[in-house]
Amino acid sequence: MDNMDPDTFEERKRILINYLISEGILKSEKVINAFESVPRHLFVTTEHLDEAYVDEPIPIIEGTTISQPSVVAEMLEELELEDGNKVLEVGTGSGWLTGLLSYCVGENGLIISIDGNMFVVEFAKRNLNKIKAKNVEVIIADGTLG
Repeated sequence: MDNMDPDTFEERKRILINYLISEGILKSEKVINAFESVPRHLFVTTEHLDEAYVDEPIPIIEGTTISQPSVVAEMLEELELEDGNKVLEVGTGSGWLTGLLSYCVGENGLIISIDGNMFVVEFAKRNLNKIKAKNVEVIIADGTLG
């Protein structure tokens, strides 16, 4: 599905968002807008593009996964992020959650994301460049050390 029509992605994204809203998982306008603005398909590997808008975790690289959308939505809703917040994310993964966090804290906020795997960090940085996230720093570090 490498050449999937962009309209197909938009349609699948809309179906997923509507499902998460109908289940009471996506609630706030800010988090709904983040899900609309940070396309999950830009953060998965080519072989998993067809699964980008399924409510399941998806393998990415180096034994890591991109998290399940409903779990990510619940976390973001619980955080109640505001413009200008600073967030430390431990475990960057694909960068999708990083991008969503970036959207939620706005231009004046800051997301610092750390991951101990340089391949994962580079993968995430490439993905975050696709959405032009400017308020994000991705660092190679061991998050277990605080």
